[in-house]
Amino acid sequence: MPLGTLLQKVEALAQLGLFGNPCNNPLPVSFDMLNATVDKTETVAFPDDPPEGPDGIAGNDDDDPNAVGEAFEDETGERAPPENLAQAAAVTKWPAFIDRVLGDVQPLVRTAGITNVGGVDVLLQFLLFEPGTTFDTPLGAEETNADLGYPSVTLLQNIGDPEVEPAPGPITDFCSPLTSTVTTFATAEDGTVLARTPKEAGTYTFSLFARGQRDADGDGHENMLDPCPLDPDPDWDPRASTPVGPGDNDGDGLPSTCDPDDNNAVGDEDGDGYHNRQDNCAVIANGEEQKDAEAGNQTDSDFDGVGDACDPDPNDADAQGKAPEVLLTQDVEIGEDASPPTGGAEPAGTEGFNPEFKISLDTVAPDSPVQYVVDFGIPAGDVNFGPLIAFVPRGFQLSAAGIE
Repeated sequence: MPLGTLLQKVEALAQLGLFGNPCNNPLPVSFDMLNATVDKTETVAFPDDPPEGPDGIAGNDDDDPNAVGEAFEDETGERAPPENLAQAAAVTKWPAFIDRVLGDVQPLVRTAGITNVGGVDVLLQFLLFEPGTTFDTPLGAEETNADLGYPSVTLLQNIGDPEVEPAPGPITDFCSPLTSTVTTFATAEDGTVLARTPKEAGTYTFSLFARGQRDADGDGHENMLDPCPLDPDPDWDPRASTPVGPGDNDGDGLPSTCDPDDNNAVGDEDGDGYHNRQDNCAVIANGEEQKDAEAGNQTDSDFDGVGDACDPDPNDADAQGKAPEVLLTQDVEIGEDASPPTGGAEPAGTEGFNPEFKISLDTVAPDSPVQYVVDFGIPAGDVNFGPLIAFVPRGFQLSAAGIE
């Protein structure tokens, strides 16, 4: 399958907080998911290799003279244009951080999509693996059940990379509600069949494993959304229509429960360069100036959403809230007399984390080109998702992955 072939389409509606304001900005985003290399011989950094120039500013060194992340550049070193994203390094080369997130495992196929959100280049990837693959993540082994089929892992940006170097930015929050529709096409533009239904009639089960984010203080706001993750603030609404309101009298994004002076608005309470809503330790400085100090630059060793500088147990994620987990399943009948699936997976969530999952097929005839659609969502007010693994049942044929 040629690199750059359009295999999938993603349409999503995300909820963002911008520039320290409440997380109430719905933003539609779209990704064309292109066939990307799974050859690890030639790698690309994300977003850039360490700077070597005298000023020490990323993107201003002699090797990479612009401020565009290398993964988003084409072979000329400039940002790949929207009409030719197939030439982006994220497609033609292997993003090195993937092995640091998932371990040294070999995918059958990888799709990569690029878009720009609020001036920020965004990379979305789906990686499909052999059934039963175990991932060696920074937090330990993540096993998958071979009986569920081929696991497809979702990677957004380089989230989960233990070597990531944080930096302040315009997007200060990402929260529910979230909806996404992933369409896997039946045929490529040149007529090549990309996906076929199983050859044998029968019942096939699609599955989705989702893990939610942690909520250390049990107030309904996940740690990554809560500037006071260790102090319950149930009256504060991170999605409020205005910054000033119950639980935040001065509207500075730092709830009253941990704001030293809730009548004096200070957007960056600890002065470390991160807005209160973006800071994983809002009242203890842990910014870029603290990179080489004990606090570190937003260092979060256990990935629980609470920075080491203020985490009572920086090496024990479960100490700051259990991560809810759900496995959603939906059966699909394949056969000449079968009917296309309707409805969706039965709810299987827990309090505060109730993801939605639905599969649609345009045909259920055996051994036929098929376009299938996965709808996924997180209801408003629920904690956001962490790892997502979708499972394609054995029997479905995917030519780009060599599965027939």
